[in-house]
Amino acid sequence: MSDEKSEKSATQIVPKCVDDAAGAIIHPAATQIGQFLSDLLYRLTGDYHLSTEKLRLQHDYELQMFKNGIEEKIREKPENYLSSPKQQIVGQAFEQAKNCLGEKEIREMFEKLIANAADTRYQSLVHPAFPSMISQMSPLDAENLSLFYPNKRFPIVNCRITYEDGGHKTVFSNCFLENPKMQSKDNLELQATSIESLCRLGIVKISYMEWLFDNKQYDKFMTSAPMREIQAFVNIASKRPIPEGSSRVKKATISKGVVELTPLGKTFSKACFTC
Repeated sequence: MSDEKSEKSATQIVPKCVDDAAGAIIHPAATQIGQFLSDLLYRLTGDYHLSTEKLRLQHDYELQMFKNGIEEKIREKPENYLSSPKQQIVGQAFEQAKNCLGEKEIREMFEKLIANAADTRYQSLVHPAFPSMISQMSPLDAENLSLFYPNKRFPIVNCRITYEDGGHKTVFSNCFLENPKMQSKDNLELQATSIESLCRLGIVKISYMEWLFDNKQYDKFMTSAPMREIQAFVNIASKRPIPEGSSRVKKATISKGVVELTPLGKTFSKACFTC
């Protein structure tokens, strides 16, 4: 009797959208794949307990959006390319996604990854490490990464102070201006963190040993928020007396570099941004 009560209690906490998912994720021509994904989603989220009704309802809504997104993306695929996905991929994707469903950009990356795991044209590209990589990204990371796809290279600079003796000091590292919504000094600090995080994940690489052929692409950095601040400091410091043995500040300069997708980043982006 106690086992029956426990089973009933466990069933009651499962979101209805998961319970209704069986057979609804994919169109009739691929019901076997749909059943597999539905069963797996049920198993991985069935014991996900939320302490308040408000949080439970929010989770139910986000989970429904997730299910709908997967369904829509798979419905758009030609039926002759659909095949059973590897559980190693979709199992990890569901497990990693359940704590990220509130972030639209991240949720959509998981949706595309899962849909592509069931597409024979993409299956060789979908690596088991990708779900964990997505879960470590912020919405800003996803937004910035979308700028690079499919194969763009962007200028990036270190903002520096140079001295009359030839020395220099880096004041602002990895200034990245390609996101038009992120142009203030504070936002560019977030941008630098985002690009460095993508670099840590092996998705992009930064090099100051090479730069873009078109030098005009670096002109915009000279009027960026960090450089305006550095230039204001140089204007004041260059007029001050300097201690004996020190070198006078000369000017604000940039060190040119380039940031681009790695081979891993190209594959990851194709698996998570196209469908």
